[in-house]
Amino acid sequence: AVVSTQSKQWYQRRVHGELILNHQILNKMSKLLIVVACLAAVLAVASAESQPRFLKLQKTNLGCDIGEIFACEQEIENAWNSCWNADNIMDCINGVLGASDCLHCVCDVLGWLGLMTC
Repeated sequence: AVVSTQSKQWYQRRVHGELILNHQILNKMSKLLIVVACLAAVLAVASAESQPRFLKLQKTNLGCDIGEIFACEQEIENAWNSCWNADNIMDCINGVLGASDCLHCVCDVLGWLGLMTC
C-alpha cells in the first residue's frame, strides 16, 4: 500500500499489514509519560507531608523555675561530664553535687540540655 505524506504526519501508518506508530508520536508519548511520572512523584511527596511538621507544645511540669535551671546548668553539666560513663549516672551525679542547692534540678537541667530524661 502506498502511504501519502499527509497520513505519515498523523498517528499511524500501515506497512506490510502491521500498524506502526510514527516516531514523532512515540517521542511525544515518552515525554508525556515522563511528565506524568514526575507529577506522580510530586503528588506522593506532597501527600506524605500532609502531617504537621511540628507538634503542639506540651506543658511540662518542672521541679525548678527557669532561673534555677540557668543558675544550676553549669554545675550539673560538670557533674554529668564526670559521671556520663558511670554504672548509675544519677547516683554519681548526686554524689558529685552533694548538698548543693541544684540537686533538686538535676532532671530538669539534664532534660533541658538534651542529655538525659529522668
